[in-house]
Amino acid sequence: MQPQHTKFSQVKFFMLEEGRLSALELRSSVPEPVVEWKIAYQVGEHIPGSRDSFTRGGYIIASSDSKTLAAKAIDDFYHRIVWKIDKI
Repeated sequence: MQPQHTKFSQVKFFMLEEGRLSALELRSSVPEPVVEWKIAYQVGEHIPGSRDSFTRGGYIIASSDSKTLAAKAIDDFYHRIVWKIDKI
């Protein structure tokens, strides 16, 4: 008996460069397959830079009935987030 998958989830991590976060904006609403997202910094904060899995700057999680739809939702949403990091 083969297990049947009814939901697929995917995670994308933000690997941010070092600097000061000077802008953070979402261009449109969060699409339904995206169930959670977080950027660990507020505008004005210093970002030490992402070097490994412990210093990632945030994440997006999507869940859908389709593996392809979950992946597409993450990619689409990622491109809707606009940030500016000023180099130090």
